[in-house]
Amino acid sequence: MCLHFAMPVILVVMQLSSLTTPIVGLAGDEFDKTLQHFEEHKFSSTSSASSNSKTLPYRLLKPEFIKSGRKYPLVIFLHGAGERGTDNKTQLQSLPTLLAQPAYRKKYPCFLIVPQCPSKQSWQQQFPALLKIIDQAIQENPIDKRRIYLTGYSMGAYGTWSLAALRPDLFAAAVPVAGGGDAQTAHLLIDLPIWAIHGDADKSVSVNQSREMINAIRQTGGSPNYTELKNVTHNSWPQAYTGPNNILPWMFAQKKPWFKFTFENCLITIMLLIDLIIVIWLLKTWRTSVVAKKM
Repeated sequence: MCLHFAMPVILVVMQLSSLTTPIVGLAGDEFDKTLQHFEEHKFSSTSSASSNSKTLPYRLLKPEFIKSGRKYPLVIFLHGAGERGTDNKTQLQSLPTLLAQPAYRKKYPCFLIVPQCPSKQSWQQQFPALLKIIDQAIQENPIDKRRIYLTGYSMGAYGTWSLAALRPDLFAAAVPVAGGGDAQTAHLLIDLPIWAIHGDADKSVSVNQSREMINAIRQTGGSPNYTELKNVTHNSWPQAYTGPNNILPWMFAQKKPWFKFTFENCLITIMLLIDLIIVIWLLKTWRTSVVAKKM
């Protein structure tokens, strides 16, 4: 898959070097209770050219009760730089821990994929493997393809901006928290519902990076949502996913439209209607001919 509009090298370097603080979350027994709700998986690449890492570990949370005939949303969560590694556990802090709680599982039944980026690597390097994981999940589970959501914190927000630009057709919404992107990809994001959140006192990732992305999208015709948290530092995920700034109700309410009004889609629809009219006319002519012969 072509990554010709991937994030500039300078932004990737920022992910690898400066964003190293792990998210503060649950520990001990509380975390073990969370962990038991997630299935453990590991994607193995069949081609060394498809990914810079041979394997990509990830966890999968399924709805507590799956009703026959019903399809559920899929959430992709990309963690920060401090949670990179191979233990396939550390990345479950923050939103994954939240969505595994009984109250949240009842309110937001969904499938949740939480990959773990290898040490000293960026999310952009994992996109080929991650997209295959998403495709496999869609094939094997009752997932609503109109409700696939992408969100990430810190380094994961960089990944969110970048993956959303790479595959805007795949997602119903993107929620980057405390991260930056490539303003040159803004034109690719104008039709994707986006809600970015950033603390204005963030010393790890300048709030200007979110401002630049939002302004670039608006200047190209998009209308993304943006919340700037006053006096909040880099640890902004609690306010993003809970409390008065909680974006989860908005995110889960987003759905891709059944039909997108583009010139190409309208042309295809017109051609199909013409074909239908021709078929109806031919059937009518045939029936008239049959009746005439019987007479």
